[in-house]
Amino acid sequence: MAFRSLVFAIALGASMQIPASADAVSESSTSAAACTTQDYRAMEERLGDPSVEGTPAFRLSIMEAFVSMCPERIEMPLVARRAARAALDAGDAGRALALYQIAIYQGAPFDRSDRLDYITTLLETGASDRAWALRDQEVARWLEEVERRGIADIETDRLRDGYLHHISFKAVDPDFQQSDVWLAVPFAGGWPAAIVLGADQKRVALRQMVRGREAMTYEHLDLVRCRGRTTLTQNDGGLARIDTAAIARETARSYLRHPDVYYDYEDGEPVGTCFDPHRLFVSPDPRQALSLNGVNVY
Repeated sequence: MAFRSLVFAIALGASMQIPASADAVSESSTSAAACTTQDYRAMEERLGDPSVEGTPAFRLSIMEAFVSMCPERIEMPLVARRAARAALDAGDAGRALALYQIAIYQGAPFDRSDRLDYITTLLETGASDRAWALRDQEVARWLEEVERRGIADIETDRLRDGYLHHISFKAVDPDFQQSDVWLAVPFAGGWPAAIVLGADQKRVALRQMVRGREAMTYEHLDLVRCRGRTTLTQNDGGLARIDTAAIARETARSYLRHPDVYYDYEDGEPVGTCFDPHRLFVSPDPRQALSLNGVNVY
């Protein structure tokens, strides 16, 4: 017990300070051995206290205190992962990295958003080679998911500055709105970008309110990046596949020449990541969260 507590103390670093407000997490927790479910509940109650402004720094201090005091609790790995995200929001990538390492070591599940947050943390802490290697693993994982389930045909082209993966989804789900995705992945540093052909139901509904039944076959081609989405072209009568393929390919070439990087934030500035990774890595049924401490680890 004492050894594990020391390991966590070292991982969190000497800069970690447990504020007086964190005492409310557990009055009874004089040591890790004393932690119980009540301590976890007290932490959650403190985080949800409406009388306190729930800033990222406040949330980080409360969860970080729980991780430090209760390393043996079953909830600790998930709390460490949540605390890491709060550290990014608080603009402290160094503390985020220490907390992510604890969460990974202890087997916390990471969904795609968590994994991209971790990549961002590595970028911000100077481990860019490792970060972009993990980006490639994430792309490979997504392509493997799609191929294994037989829900799309996949073609990969090597362009001058990166790979272009064309995923043509089959008609397996009437509620699935994307039919084709071209994912551009830089050879060197940079985030992927997706060119997505589809018919978003909300946008179709709004279009029909204005144009009536002629918008029934409305389709749009979007460039989706980690931090935004731009409509490249749209048509009420549907888009010709040969035209969309040409636009997608040229858009990918242009993006790969100058891909988004997104790091080198100022200290204290919130560290942003991908707003909606499921728009970037499109799938009718996104895979469940994975533990990162096994053979498929980051």
